[in-house]
Amino acid sequence: MRGIGVVLLLGSLASAGEGRRDKWLFEGESAHYTIQSTADKKVAADLLKYMDLCFDTYKRFLNPAPDRLPRQKFTLVLYKDRDEYKARGGSGRFGHYDGRRLVGFHDAEQMLPTFAHEGVHQFTDICIPNYDRLPSWYGEGIAECIANNEVRQGKLYLCLKKGPVPKIRLYVVQEAIRDGRWVRLKDLLVADRKTFQQEWKVYYATSWLFCHFLLTYPKQEDPAKQIPEGRYKQVVVRFHNAMLDPKIKVQDAVTQAFVLEGKPLNFDDLDKELREYALSFEAERPPEDR
Repeated sequence: MRGIGVVLLLGSLASAGEGRRDKWLFEGESAHYTIQSTADKKVAADLLKYMDLCFDTYKRFLNPAPDRLPRQKFTLVLYKDRDEYKARGGSGRFGHYDGRRLVGFHDAEQMLPTFAHEGVHQFTDICIPNYDRLPSWYGEGIAECIANNEVRQGKLYLCLKKGPVPKIRLYVVQEAIRDGRWVRLKDLLVADRKTFQQEWKVYYATSWLFCHFLLTYPKQEDPAKQIPEGRYKQVVVRFHNAMLDPKIKVQDAVTQAFVLEGKPLNFDDLDKELREYALSFEAERPPEDR
């Protein structure tokens, strides 16, 4: 969740850890990652394997130019629990990307989706020039879609209708619709990071839902495909490809991307469709913030 105050503090662990050394219970490496961990060895080893599956999915989904792929393995840091993570300067709810490493702690439900989410930021950082100009609705929404995955027969399947992300996001969106706090698309698409920080719960939730909708609609999920082939998927593909141009303005990328069958999409119509889509899901009240 890069760029949002509740999640990212660049270099926080580096500065917090100056003058001290962690005693790692487990250190290892895989095809694309190295890990340093104070958590149970099996938990850490399983995370390492899982992140290799994520890496392959990131590459397929984000389609970076070959010359932008990393030459060195990414680093994972896994602490045994929240207390240790916070004591080491951890700035996120369950983890964060500090500009160099993916850092988090063992949590039975949220560890894997958190590392998958933060891994999207790390990977997008290397494949999109001038990454900081990427709008939060896209950066956070796509990260949530990829994080909301299931491993089946050694492959990651994305955009589940139920899973760790809808469990904490869906109710927030539905409640915002009922209470009149719905974030309209015309506002979501231009929201800056300060706005995301101030109203992070509803903006994160709406960004996830919007990207899930673009990839999956009219279905709630597409369990036969690793990456869904929904009606608006090409909008996501076109927007991402447009942002690979370091000189393009975000609004121009939106104009290029939000087209269907050669005609510009009407955002008021799309907004109505998205609200109806949100309410079609069965949501449960999420657990209170810990």
